[in-house]
Amino acid sequence: GPSWEIYTVEASGGGITRLTHNRLGDFDPQWSPDGRSIAFSRNQTRSGHSDDIYVMAADGGSQRRLTESARFEEDAHPRWSPDGSRLAFTRGEEGASVVYVVDLDGDETKLATGHAFQEPVAAWSPDGALIAYAGDGIFVVDARGGKEAVRVTAPALGDKSPKGNSGRDVPLLAAAPMWSPDGAALLFHRTSLLQGFGLSTPVHVHLMRADGIGARELTTL
Repeated sequence: GPSWEIYTVEASGGGITRLTHNRLGDFDPQWSPDGRSIAFSRNQTRSGHSDDIYVMAADGGSQRRLTESARFEEDAHPRWSPDGSRLAFTRGEEGASVVYVVDLDGDETKLATGHAFQEPVAAWSPDGALIAYAGDGIFVVDARGGKEAVRVTAPALGDKSPKGNSGRDVPLLAAAPMWSPDGAALLFHRTSLLQGFGLSTPVHVHLMRADGIGARELTTL
């Protein structure tokens, strides 16, 4: 059957170039800060439950494997550090999603365990010192490892939206943190747990200081 592959396309819409040829699927490509490399996740087994992080040159050459997950684990969502020397990624293991950092030699550091309801996608601070991610709330952790992650929002299950489609309060998940250019603030959104079941619910966009103080709602979509 068909598989997911990675392509580049010119910004004008022409010049489509296929970079990968993996019948089991390659996905989530991420450009390095200097534009010379692309990180991505590659499916390794027919079962679809063993994905690893790869890096290749911008033209598709020199493809090499950085991580080696166990069977039924998944390494996904690679995100480059600002200086291009490391990649943060998410590993699904033992029913939870875990945030790791790997350098370009393949040395891994486990940073934090996420949340069963969502995969934490890492967001590097502009200086590369911290990583924000969504779990049971928004967390910030030292990118070097060795320190506990700090939750800078209330727990997901402790927050309630005014009304869901049923007319009753429903729990909200905080998700998709993004750093301000100066690293002083975090933007994120809250959405209902019901969103994952295909129900239409509002998305509330929030802004706060990086330490979690002064969170305020900017808009509802």
